[in-house]
Amino acid sequence: MTRRLPDNKGALQKRRIFLVDDHPLVRMGISLLINQENDLEVVGEAANIEEAVAAVTAREFDMMIVDIALGQESGLSLIARVVSLRPTLPVLVVSMHEETIFAERAIRAGAKGYIMKKDAPQKILTAIRDILNGRIFLNPDISARMIQKSFKQRTSNASVSLLDDLSPREREVLRLIGQGLKTAEIAESLCLSPKTIETYREKLKTKLGLKNASELARFAFHADESPEKS
Repeated sequence: MTRRLPDNKGALQKRRIFLVDDHPLVRMGISLLINQENDLEVVGEAANIEEAVAAVTAREFDMMIVDIALGQESGLSLIARVVSLRPTLPVLVVSMHEETIFAERAIRAGAKGYIMKKDAPQKILTAIRDILNGRIFLNPDISARMIQKSFKQRTSNASVSLLDDLSPREREVLRLIGQGLKTAEIAESLCLSPKTIETYREKLKTKLGLKNASELARFAFHADESPEKS
């Protein structure tokens, strides 16, 4: 059931926040945390998507805090509807899910922040204020994992692009280097002389922009484990 809280007319500068969570105790805890601040206040609550959408269309507030799981409903669906109805209304997701995929989906849906229910109260307040000031806020651990994932994807894509410039024989030598074979072992495997393999090694370093054998071995290892390798 939607519950409209009384307005505090004496706090004209307070930023108004609307809570959406299917657990009354969670809503109560977040409300108590926010309402003790001089610049923030909770002005309403909802337990499901329809109640929240009704509030968006009928009431004025500055931010919505949403649980990503609303019983049998998805908070992601609510975020998409809120963004459609009021594009300028920022949404902060408070979730129990630590996996980066949930944060990624929330941000893609239009949320401006993603924090954990287990986060320290001060961190939640920081997230609220940052988002109200136009910034995006992510739980630091999730943010670090998302950046690492993005970096790995860019590195993988760059590696695949570089591999396109290699000849079939150069790719074969690179593959065997990635498997940890020495020059003599590669030569024996390909029925070539060790000197020829050394020539291929030099060509690979030049084409791939690598400085030494260690960088070549490291690149070859990651290229060999890539699902997009040829």
